[in-house]
Amino acid sequence: MRSLLVYLCTLGALAAADRPAFFAMDTAAKQAPAECAEVLAELGYAGLGGRPATAKAHASALQAKGLIFFNGYHVANFAYGEAQLPADLTKAVDGLAGTGGTLWLAINKVTLPLGLSMGPEYGDTVVVPQLRQLVAYARTKGVKVSLYPHAGFWAAQFETCVRVASKVDDPNLGVTFNLCHWLKVEGSERDPVPLIKEALPRLNFITINGADSGDTQNLG
Repeated sequence: MRSLLVYLCTLGALAAADRPAFFAMDTAAKQAPAECAEVLAELGYAGLGGRPATAKAHASALQAKGLIFFNGYHVANFAYGEAQLPADLTKAVDGLAGTGGTLWLAINKVTLPLGLSMGPEYGDTVVVPQLRQLVAYARTKGVKVSLYPHAGFWAAQFETCVRVASKVDDPNLGVTFNLCHWLKVEGSERDPVPLIKEALPRLNFITINGADSGDTQNLG
């Protein structure tokens, strides 16, 4: 596991070659913005991954310490037939505007027409057009988007995020590799490195937060 973590960190630096960095996630850093920035600076982190709702406050406090607000995590649902973006998505983008942070987007549920139950890729017909709309809106706010795979969600697999991002095919939409959720979904025997290498042109972030060894599919 340790050698894999080191290798993933190296790949992460390659993916973000313009500003390679090791940042904390707000799952652990729950202090008020000023205190959080001070602690992260003391510990040697480059910045924080947080939430759109508090992005501006954190970005300001981090900047005062010479640190960066990297991304804001948000969970979204997509439904067939929606002509406009859900209000929570535009609000998330607006919250990140001016912070330099990327929208870290986890896709939880995809509602298909007439309650149809089809193969996973059928959901792409709902997700891809709305993501194109989202990326276009985010571009006007100076915000990029990165798809975040999350166990139990529609986009639980890293491959799903890569496939969807490839179909949208926009430089402002990338993907994140999450080791913890990979281990939960795929188990510890499957090697993710070949897939990560293939995804490098679209890869924005690699997270190792929360990863553990053992029977990972049955761990909490």
